[in-house]
Amino acid sequence: MSISKISRNICCWAIILICSATIVSCEKHHNDKQERFNRVVLVYMAAENTLSEVTASDMQEMLNAAKQIPDDCKFVVYVDKNYAYPAIYEIDRNTKEKTVQALTPAKRFDKYLDSSDPSTLDCIMDYTTKNYHASSYGIIFWSHGSSWTIYDSANYAKSRNPKYSFGIDTNHNTSNIMTSMNIADIASVLAKYSNIDFIMFDACFMQSIEVAYELRNVTKCIIGSPAEIPGEGAPYDIITPSLFAKDFNADYVMNLYNDYYAHLPISDRCGVLISAIDTKQLDSFINATSDVIRNHSIESLNLSSLLNYFYFGYWDVSMPDMYDIRSIMLHLLTEDEYRYWNTEFNKLILSSYSFSSWYSMYIDADIPVDESQFGGVSMYLPLNKYNYFQFTDDFYTTAWGKVMKEKKTFTH
Repeated sequence: MSISKISRNICCWAIILICSATIVSCEKHHNDKQERFNRVVLVYMAAENTLSEVTASDMQEMLNAAKQIPDDCKFVVYVDKNYAYPAIYEIDRNTKEKTVQALTPAKRFDKYLDSSDPSTLDCIMDYTTKNYHASSYGIIFWSHGSSWTIYDSANYAKSRNPKYSFGIDTNHNTSNIMTSMNIADIASVLAKYSNIDFIMFDACFMQSIEVAYELRNVTKCIIGSPAEIPGEGAPYDIITPSLFAKDFNADYVMNLYNDYYAHLPISDRCGVLISAIDTKQLDSFINATSDVIRNHSIESLNLSSLLNYFYFGYWDVSMPDMYDIRSIMLHLLTEDEYRYWNTEFNKLILSSYSFSSWYSMYIDADIPVDESQFGGVSMYLPLNKYNYFQFTDDFYTTAWGKVMKEKKTFTH
């Protein structure tokens, strides 16, 4: 099986977890010139997991595209792999090395780090913003992903369905205790920093309305997929020019991304579903969504007719179903209600791309996509079938869920 048909999911993990606290210190790498960059893109590779060996190929793609990076721009790549101290690398148009193996780190840590610990993310953000002063930053979160679901270290060992969120750090290098980072923790860290023009998730399932709403105050734009993405992930040699365009344009990024996968050989082709969210629209969008949903019982939905990106119970119980938000509304609302809601949704979505099908590693098969129902964003429904699994309790602790509860949005 080609790498393009290996998904960045977490279905194979089954490890008992106990929380451990990690204190991280990022020493300043002194930049004597104190250059001012137009844009710096931080690639946060949380790869101490099954994706460890994929880091080199993606970094090689960045190197291959280095000459297309403008003079006043730079990749800063944080890499945490299996059985190696984490390191930070710089890649720009002046990088002379042609291979990843030849690259010399700008910083090599002298101990193992837990990249799912928010303090590690804070350390890397602090290092990046202090050493690479920029008018604009982009962040690519690169790892496994499980959407908005809540990782709970305290209850993990006794949980009926261990859950993850962004990233997996197996901590093979230290404790063998597997950890993940919640979206609220990412938002808390990033709130300390400014000028983050975009966040892109090179990870499965991360384009959910709950994730986006949690991050609405820390970035202008979020790019991601509501479904699994191929193990190959983003084609960095193709999309690099768009990441550093003077005026960032999410559609430019996604058009190049989509075009790459559309032109793969048939044997390697696996559709990628992606969208971009304009975060400034989220506050008005949540009001519109709540207004129309509260008129209906979600238990009346014919769930089998919905566009779904994760089949709870059939595939696994670590995540709930990942229903497409547009598909939900098409089946739930009246024509007038849908017309009103869809107007607000179209303001929210900067751009989206779909294929007629996408490949799921969970069942090793292509999943068809009804493109008339495709919105490119998933949304949780607090259905009765999840009562045994704590998803709904967790959902109501998210920023989106709190508003839905306050507005008494969902009826059964």
